[in-house]
Amino acid sequence: MDRAGKFYSAGSQLPFLQLVTWNDYEEGTQIETGIDNCVSVSAAMNGTRLEWTLNGAENTVAHFVVFVSVDGAGLMPLAELPVSSRSLEIGGFDLNPGSYQLYVKAVGKPTLTNKMSNAAAFTVEPVRTMTITTPFDGATVTSPVRIVATGASSYPVTATQVYVDGVLVHNAATASIDVQLPMQPGPRFVAVKGWDNAGGSFMQTMTVNVANQPPVALLAVTPLEGAAPVVVTASAAGSHDPDGTIASARIDFGDGTVVQGLSGSHTYSSAGTFTVTVTVTDNAGATATASRQVIVAVPLPLGRANRSPRNGGGSKTSTTTGGAEIQTAAPVRATRLSRSGQGGSVERLRRPSPEQ
Repeated sequence: MDRAGKFYSAGSQLPFLQLVTWNDYEEGTQIETGIDNCVSVSAAMNGTRLEWTLNGAENTVAHFVVFVSVDGAGLMPLAELPVSSRSLEIGGFDLNPGSYQLYVKAVGKPTLTNKMSNAAAFTVEPVRTMTITTPFDGATVTSPVRIVATGASSYPVTATQVYVDGVLVHNAATASIDVQLPMQPGPRFVAVKGWDNAGGSFMQTMTVNVANQPPVALLAVTPLEGAAPVVVTASAAGSHDPDGTIASARIDFGDGTVVQGLSGSHTYSSAGTFTVTVTVTDNAGATATASRQVIVAVPLPLGRANRSPRNGGGSKTSTTTGGAEIQTAAPVRATRLSRSGQGGSVERLRRPSPEQ
């Protein structure tokens, strides 16, 4: 300034003066020069949007630059915006979870100084989501129920859990699951919860209606035919329920005899064709039936055999009520009679009557 006074005075004025200042806002020790434009910038966060106001003459500002910092010292430029801008959506930037400070710099036109705003605090929360793709909320399903879900987080996902009506039923050390889980019939509240290595959790819930599946009835009957009286055994032990248990069973032998349970025996004393039916009921009240036919023959008179054909030979076998076999001889075709006397012998051939 002393040297300037030797050459300039009130009568011979200095046309302009350039001032050199240190920039206290930008990283490093870059020197900023310019004439003070007498403007200021105030910044504040509104949700995820950075907003600012400019105090002073806008025509002295060339544009704005938004900076981000984690410590208030090292600045990283995020965006350069026209002088008419007064806000910037920060949510669109890929910032890691954490706390940040944002600054708005009003860059002056040539020969004018730059002005930096105050720090606006901004926190990026971790992105944590759980998405269930199967089934959809309110769906009607059958057991076992397929659950397909994927967890996402700003940090690595370390576990996924499934709860049904508040009870943990599945746990996996993966971000995605595709599992089949048994569920009792009725409305069920399902929650899928994820965990990341930062200790954060995230969850999606839904309600599904689990429809009851009917049981499967299977019936075995032995024997399927015989002569009265015959003892028949029926068993439904192979019956089962796909989503529950068999609660009860009832066997109807078709002649008025009914047995409670999965198995039973019955003696048929008269001939006829009978339908044996089992009805099984599951623990939710659904039923199923299965049937088999039993043929009961007329019993043969005890000790009487069937006759052989009139022109046949050999023997005939018949079965009596007791199951014993009676062997009978073939009918006699003719009888030779002989008589001897003083006049010699006489022979006659006698044929049997039809009753023989």
